[in-house]
Amino acid sequence: MHKKIIIASIFIIFLAQDAIARSIGYDQYTVQEIFAGKPATPNFSTHKEARRYRALLRNQSKTGPNFAGHYTIVTISCGTSCAIIAVVDAQTGDVHFPQNLHHVFWAGLWHKQYGPQFKLNSRLLIVYGQVNGEDEPYGISYYEWKL
Repeated sequence: MHKKIIIASIFIIFLAQDAIARSIGYDQYTVQEIFAGKPATPNFSTHKEARRYRALLRNQSKTGPNFAGHYTIVTISCGTSCAIIAVVDAQTGDVHFPQNLHHVFWAGLWHKQYGPQFKLNSRLLIVYGQVNGEDEPYGISYYEWKL
């Protein structure tokens, strides 16, 4: 009997998460302009952590923006199913490491979606996994990029 109650509770939690996920969409956070020029070289003096990851920041940002019109999300591996998130402004080269989103963990690749998800024409960053710690619950986190 207790097993059925636990399974039912877990199922209800997943249904609630799914309903919330469907109510928040990229189109609610669209940007008006998409940068199409040559991406600026990352400016490593704009954040204290930038110099540490200079090769990755340089390589991943040279393809141009992939997020919020003129930003490039750079994922820096911190182990298996783990990434550090950096954001490079393609117009100015400024490097940002989001304050409330440093590490993303997604231990279970069996999940339908995992890791950071984003679009060029939206300020919405959706993260599937554990945010900032492997002891955190696995879930869906939403971030609106405002700078």
